[in-house]
Amino acid sequence: MKYLCLAYYDEKKFDTLSKSEVDAIVSRCGPYDDALRDSGHLLASGSLQPARSSIAVRPRNGKVAITDGPFTESKELVGGFAILQANSKEEAIQLARDFLRVVGQGECELRQLYEAPAAQKQSA
Repeated sequence: MKYLCLAYYDEKKFDTLSKSEVDAIVSRCGPYDDALRDSGHLLASGSLQPARSSIAVRPRNGKVAITDGPFTESKELVGGFAILQANSKEEAIQLARDFLRVVGQGECELRQLYEAPAAQKQSA
């Protein structure tokens, strides 16, 4: 099973961290990501730029509206993502728990990816 893991964090709180505190978090994430990749649990991951650099593209009155971010009223914003391969929901939860221990802050949302059934070959 594949899961999207959305990592949320408090951007204002994160912005108050010193360079050494940010470097410490980053230095813990690299080896954790490597271990997940090596075990086959991490398929893709990435960190996002701050929400102030975001752009929303939405339909409005029959047209497309473009809005510069941030466009959500939320304390916790998505700061990164991972596509995880897990054998069960419980295993995906454990991977997210481990991530939060490594990072030391924030929260995660797990969503199982929809995987379409393989197309059946029609016999001629």
